Amino acid sequence: MDYSGLILIESNFSRVHFYGYEASFSESNFYGRACFDQASFYCDILFEKTYFDDPTSFRRSIFKGNAAFRDVEFAGGASFSGAEFQNDVTFEKSKFEEMHYLEDRNQTSLADFRGAKFMEKASFLSVRFGSDGKPDSKMKKWERVVDFTGTEFKSTTDFRKVVFAGAPAFFNAQLHEDTNFDCVDWRKAETDSASVGYAIRAWERLELEMSKREKPLERHLFFRLKMRARRRADPWFLRFLNWLFEQLADYGWGVGRACIWWLGHWVVFAVILFTNACFGKSDIGVWELIWAALGTSFANAHVFLFLTAEGGYLESGRKLLENNGGWGLLTVVGTVESILGPIFLFFLLLTLRNRFRLA
Repeated sequence: MDYSGLILIESNFSRVHFYGYEASFSESNFYGRACFDQASFYCDILFEKTYFDDPTSFRRSIFKGNAAFRDVEFAGGASFSGAEFQNDVTFEKSKFEEMHYLEDRNQTSLADFRGAKFMEKASFLSVRFGSDGKPDSKMKKWERVVDFTGTEFKSTTDFRKVVFAGAPAFFNAQLHEDTNFDCVDWRKAETDSASVGYAIRAWERLELEMSKREKPLERHLFFRLKMRARRRADPWFLRFLNWLFEQLADYGWGVGRACIWWLGHWVVFAVILFTNACFGKSDIGVWELIWAALGTSFANAHVFLFLTAEGGYLESGRKLLENNGGWGLLTVVGTVESILGPIFLFFLLLTLRNRFRLA
């Protein structure tokens, strides 16, 4: 059955049974509503570079053969709620978008997969869920751009390079252990969700699911997304602390960021101590002052080691700076570093623990 290259208007294939080897709708253009509700595909089905102008419905359809939706543009969104994919299915490079105002009040999301069943491999490689760019002010503000509530994934599921324009709903969904979220673009999902409360719940659900499957990388990814969503709802003081936690340690995951703060702060203060000593009256060599400044700054940042205390390994360096302090900054620098040093060290150890813990 070859329907490729056709222009179809207000198409209704509800309860139609497709038999044979393959049914192809490749490069066809559907204008008006396209309905495939409760259709049964006993053959392979191919939608490649197909265009759907209005909302499209495959509710409770059964796909017994392979189903391919490659590079399909659902300009009015699509519903696959209750659909059953008994063989491999791919939505590679497809787009679920809102290109114009949609008046269907029953449509709750642009991509509706509620209660769908994926019995074999499912691929959403490079799929875009949501419009590219800023939607028109008259368009509907979707709380759930894509909804996988109650969906069952029985085999390998691929979400690589997907673009989510809102927080995806995976409530009560059964994810397969081989679910791949590599290289997903979450940037629009962080800011474009219509409801902050819903976004927090959606990220918490995915965080919990990854925790159950002992995937710390993905679990902490969704924890960070949840924290950024929470920052939009908290009072200003908590928002500031939330922001500070992200800047210092990327919510306990950024080893490199925490290391830069830890190393950088005592190197900066070492430069201040060195400059302070240079303005003192001394004939001591430059390199000797540099090592003394670095050692004293490190000791200040780790005051609990008592390196510059009486009898400490770096006591001589501290005394050298005391005797050559042109501006008298040694005490001030020591006090500030004794406060900041343990804080930065704590964040560094926290990120190392989160990155390399076994479970």
